[in-house]
Amino acid sequence: MHCFLIRRNLKFHHSSIRDKRKMKTSYYPSVFLLCLLVILLSFCIASDARAGSYDHLVLVYIWPNAFCSNKRVHCKTPVPQNFTVHGLWPTDKTGKTLVYCNKSGSISSALSKYEKQLANAWPSLRRDLANRELWQYQWEKHGTCVLPKMTVLQYLQVIITQARRFDFVRALKKNGITTNGALSYSRKTVEASIREEIGGRHFYISCQKSRKGVLVIKEIYICLDGNTVISCPYIDNQRGCGGGGGGGGGGKNISLGFTAASSRIYA
Repeated sequence: MHCFLIRRNLKFHHSSIRDKRKMKTSYYPSVFLLCLLVILLSFCIASDARAGSYDHLVLVYIWPNAFCSNKRVHCKTPVPQNFTVHGLWPTDKTGKTLVYCNKSGSISSALSKYEKQLANAWPSLRRDLANRELWQYQWEKHGTCVLPKMTVLQYLQVIITQARRFDFVRALKKNGITTNGALSYSRKTVEASIREEIGGRHFYISCQKSRKGVLVIKEIYICLDGNTVISCPYIDNQRGCGGGGGGGGGGKNISLGFTAASSRIYA
């Protein structure tokens, strides 16, 4: 609405300047105002281009034990022993996450429709953050960037659908990998298990170091076109996991583990 008014005022003041030229009167204040309106209009155009201009969606899964092992975090108990959703992030072609694209009010009514399903797929792990607070925050920061291509209901449906679709712990166990923190495994083997679960697509993982200096998995990033899994773009971002990787066969000499429920990470 504000951008509409700026465009309308820009048209009006352009006409006003022409009239004042004909009258041979001073029109410098109007010129200044015109310049100001042009700047504001440029901002509006940039905002319009950013909103809804994402190339694909990135669905981020987090390993709860890795998150809760940070001594600065107090998690709810029991801590889930499966990968849960961290967020669904609209992203451009370069892999840059788009944030705060549109202002949005409360999405309480939409959340009420899917609250039970979201609580299972997308729980808040922190003791001081309610589920609805997490969901509202993620919507305002990331979700608003799907507008107007998607509605808030469609955005939530994608999260619920994909969370039901994948079971990464099961996929890892199928290949002899346990997530209890007892052992480390080659990154190549871990990524092969994840890649098999998502249909052979390119993806990313993020890692952090345990107190013992062991690389442990923190998050899994998969890319979506709507509800269809696609290969993530190849970007030079190792996300703390060493060289190569991303489901593309790199990082084969790197060992990865999983944070146990009682471990602590000291940042």
